[in-house]
Amino acid sequence: MSKYLLEVGVEELPYKFIAQAVEQLKTGFSKFLTTNNIKYSDINVLATPRRLAVIIDGLAEKQDDETKVLRGPIKNVAYDENGNLTKAGEGFLKKNGIDPKDAYLEDNYLHAKVEIKGKETSAVLQENIPSLILKMQGSHFMRWDNFEEKFQRPIRWIVSIMDNKEIPLQIINVKSGKISRGHRFATPNTVEINHPDEYVEKLKSVKVIV
Repeated sequence: MSKYLLEVGVEELPYKFIAQAVEQLKTGFSKFLTTNNIKYSDINVLATPRRLAVIIDGLAEKQDDETKVLRGPIKNVAYDENGNLTKAGEGFLKKNGIDPKDAYLEDNYLHAKVEIKGKETSAVLQENIPSLILKMQGSHFMRWDNFEEKFQRPIRWIVSIMDNKEIPLQIINVKSGKISRGHRFATPNTVEINHPDEYVEKLKSVKVIV
C-alpha cells in the first residue's frame, strides 16, 4: 500500500471557499477512487489560504482487475438465417476485442465477458486529477492570463508524490514537482517534499501550519 500527496498552491483564497474546498476534495477523491476501483484506507484534506492538499493513505498500487459483461445486438441482428455472424455482430465483437468463440447468446441478445486488467494507480491519477481539480465549484471563480479554465484563484505550484516518487501532472499551465512554498516572509520560503509523511513537519519549518 502507498501514500499519495497532492498539494495545489494558489494565490490567497477567500476564507469562505476554504471549507467548501475541503469538503469538495474529500468527496471528489472518494468518489473518484471508488469509481475507478482503487482501494484506499483514508483521505485527509488540509488547507491554508495559499494551498489545498490531499493525502491518501493505504492506496493500492493498481486498480482491481474487473470482469464486465457486454451486451451486443439482438439475435436476429447479430446472426443471419444460417447462424453466421452478421456485420453488426462482427462489428460488436471487433469493437470490444472479443474472439467470436467467447461470445454467447443470453435473453436473445449477443453477450460476451471481457476481462479488464487494472491500470497502475499512478497512471490513473495522472489522467484524472487535473479535471477533478478543475471541476471544483464556488462563487467568483476567475480566469487569468489567456487561459479558458477557471479556478477560485490562480494556481502557482503543484506537488504530486506517491511515496518517494514524483507523479508528474499538469493543471492548466502549471507542472507538478516536489517543491512547496512556505510563508511569504519565511527564510527560506520553499521546501522540498520527498514523501507525504514529511509534508506537515516540513511546512512547519517554513512557518506554515496546515
